[in-house]
Amino acid sequence: MSTEPAEGPRLLVVEDDDALRKVYKRTLLGEGYRVETVPDGGAALGAIEQASFDVILSDLELPTMDGITLLTRVRESDVDVPVIVITGKPSLETAILAMERGAMRYLVKPIERSTLVNVVADALRVHRAATARRQAMEAARTALALKERAEERAAGAEAAQQTIVGTLDAIMECAPAFIIAVDTQGKIQFINKVLESFKKEDVIGSDFLLYLPPGDHDEQKARLRRIVETGISENYETTIVGPEIETTPVARPRRAGTPPRKKRRRRPDRMSSQSIPSGLTRTPRWALPVPAASRSADCAMDLSEQRT
Repeated sequence: MSTEPAEGPRLLVVEDDDALRKVYKRTLLGEGYRVETVPDGGAALGAIEQASFDVILSDLELPTMDGITLLTRVRESDVDVPVIVITGKPSLETAILAMERGAMRYLVKPIERSTLVNVVADALRVHRAATARRQAMEAARTALALKERAEERAAGAEAAQQTIVGTLDAIMECAPAFIIAVDTQGKIQFINKVLESFKKEDVIGSDFLLYLPPGDHDEQKARLRRIVETGISENYETTIVGPEIETTPVARPRRAGTPPRKKRRRRPDRMSSQSIPSGLTRTPRWALPVPAASRSADCAMDLSEQRT
């Protein structure tokens, strides 16, 4: 007598004839399957509620519930499990109904052992393929849902980041102190608009040392190297300076006998927009006046280099 294996495909046999039920079970156990047998449709539904099966074999002529009704109930909860219908009273009507309700095969009694074994093996292959297809579709739906969720989160994070950056830009632009942000190469990436003497298009990209007192250059270079090495930004105060400017007054008509004026160097109270030409290379020598009582400005070194 064959014993039921601990693992392997699980089959449900629904047959009201005790002798046939035992024959089916013995044959399928010999093929290495786990087999559960029940005598009617009600017991079959109870077994299906308690466990999942890879193949169901059901007789059409059953007490309390016929095989077509059982097949219909099975398909309401599981569209993949193969159902093999067996009958001793074949008819065209029941064959059509069985196929319409989702039966895989329609077998007529008596059934040869080889036929039963081959049909069950085919049903198992169909079930494995259907299961793999369903799992692949579920995985694809899950991946798509995760992708959409990630995109939504990324869009929300980007919008929040843009809001924060815009707010910070507005705060820096309107700050009462003069703010400069430089990259790791010491090039100016941002200035706010406290000093009208500085035009952004003239200053952006130039070396920040051009606007610091010569005596501070070594200290600021060391600070920049430290920031680059540690990756930690620093905020500090320093004096903003500009280049010495040679100015020439506009020529005016002279009265007769009036000696010509000598050219003289003067320092303007405020730098004009032409005072800081693009590509400035001269060493600064004098300090610019800044608004308010203080002549110091906040100079923020920004290693992120995100400002353009």
